[in-house]
Formats: sequence, structure tokens, C-alpha cells
Amino acid sequence: MPACRVAMFKPDARTRGSGVLRTHTFGGGTWVSEFASLTGMPQDIFGPGGMYAPYLLAPHVRDTLPQLLRRLGYRTIAIYPTVGSFINGRNAYRDYGFDHLYDVHELGLVEWEESDRQMFAAAKRIYDKVKTPGQPVFVMILTLNQHGPHDEGPMSSLPPAFRHLLPGLKPDVALNFDTTWRGCTIRIWPCARWSMIFSIARSPPC
Repeated sequence: MPACRVAMFKPDARTRGSGVLRTHTFGGGTWVSEFASLTGMPQDIFGPGGMYAPYLLAPHVRDTLPQLLRRLGYRTIAIYPTVGSFINGRNAYRDYGFDHLYDVHELGLVEWEESDRQMFAAAKRIYDKVKTPGQPVFVMILTLNQHGPHDEGPMSSLPPAFRHLLPGLKPDVALNFDTTWRGCTIRIWPCARWSMIFSIARSPPC
């Protein structure tokens, strides 16, 4: 797609590998990306029920990344951009091995309105609150600033290169598609609707 031929997607001197990336989910279902990232397993190996991973699979997982880190003495924290009940998040993250999930209310933010900058600032506040000398901390931050819908403005508000990318679509469908692709191609996380950022921080020695 011409709109995706931008410099940041081209290999350069610092590139260690490049090519087509095959993902196990697309167009939504972000909770299964969370499941796959934390467990190392794509949800589709469990059949159609895998799409309900936070409900059906989370209670049965073993040896997830946060569980392994907890065994090594890490405190495990999740920074969540929605309410903890969304897609069974609070329960699922407990099962994945997190000591605590801080949802949008605990962070003091407005659901679906928070910027990435606000999420990172909130994560830093939480880290400063929970860190203890000698104990490393694992933090998972989910952001959704680039999450759709992106079609609140008219087609004319898009740069020409991002208009009518797929001929023949109905106007409302075309607008949603074109604005979503623009959002995907101008951000660093082109393949995720929620960017998942992992951080492992070691507390300074006492």
C-alpha cells in the first residue's frame, strides 16, 4: 500500500532484521495480543474459544512472563487504560501473575481520553510509589491513544495521500479505513491498536 511506504518502515544502518510480520490477530481483539505477549502462546491454538482468553484461558495459564519474574523476586505491575472490569482485565491480570493492576480510576485519568504522555506519567508515579530498595519492578503499560475510531473529521481533513485508499468503499467505511491507516502509518506502533510497553526497572541498591 503506497501510504505505508514511509521512511520509518525502511531498513537502515541500525536495522537487524526486516520483512513481513504475520500476526495472530488484527482489526481489534487486543486482549488476545496481551494474552500472547504474556504467555508466549497465540490464542488461536485453542480454537474459537481462544478469543475469550481473559475469561477462559487466563485462569489456567502457568509460567507466564510475570509469573516467572515474580519467582525471581520482581514486583509485577500493570498500568491499564480502561476500567479494571473491561474484558475481565483485573481478574485476568491477576491470573497472568501481576501483583496489582492499576486501572484508569486508580490512575486518576479519563477512560478513552488519556494520552500516551499521561499514561507514562501515571506509570512513573506508580513506580515511584511501589519501588523498594533491592526489589526489581516489572511494569506493563497499555496505551490506547492511537485506538480507533479515527473518523470524527471529514475526509478533506486527511492529507491527499491518505484519501480513498481503497476505491469502491461506501463513504463512511472509506473514512474509517483511511483515517485508521493514517493513524497506523504515522505512529511508531503500526501493528497494534493498543501499544504494549514492557519495562523492567531495577531498584538502586540500598
